[in-house]
Amino acid sequence: MSQQLSPRQDSLTSLNVGSRQAGRWTLVISLIIVTLIGLQTLKTFKILCFPQVLTRFLPADLIVGCDPALYPILEYPMYNTVFYEGATVPQRYIYGTTAEGTEVNITHEDLGINVFMLMDVFDDIIEDEDTERLAFYVRYYEETYGVDLTAVRLEIHPLAVQREGFEEQATVIVLETSVDAILAEEGGA
Repeated sequence: MSQQLSPRQDSLTSLNVGSRQAGRWTLVISLIIVTLIGLQTLKTFKILCFPQVLTRFLPADLIVGCDPALYPILEYPMYNTVFYEGATVPQRYIYGTTAEGTEVNITHEDLGINVFMLMDVFDDIIEDEDTERLAFYVRYYEETYGVDLTAVRLEIHPLAVQREGFEEQATVIVLETSVDAILAEEGGA
């Protein structure tokens, strides 16, 4: 005795099945959104990113909780600092002099780090006089590119914000030293 469904009952039954499937998709999409928001929150407070003191000697490939390993979850703030007219924006540069006398611009890609880490490294070297950290990156550069550096110079090229754009200001040399002096300090520390 099979029961025959009226057209109205049949359409109601298909609506229930359809709403259950829609409910499952809503749940799946909601879980994805909550996961992305949770990862962004963890990234904002650097919960997954171990302190640089512990990771600065590790290759960039092993640091999975830090940028860019969690792409598209990014560490930088969504709303960056506003620069008003007359303010200066520091551009940080690291230069090395090879044994042949050639000057090379050492970029964040050369050091295997992102641009934000380069700014942190640069500021730490200057503020904390962290020559051990500078020696690490000098050795890393030398081993990676097979060159011997004889000197390192850290410069800030400030750009003044103007109504028409940026205006270059006088370059400031914040550190200029020989590689031998850096490595000697590292060995004596």
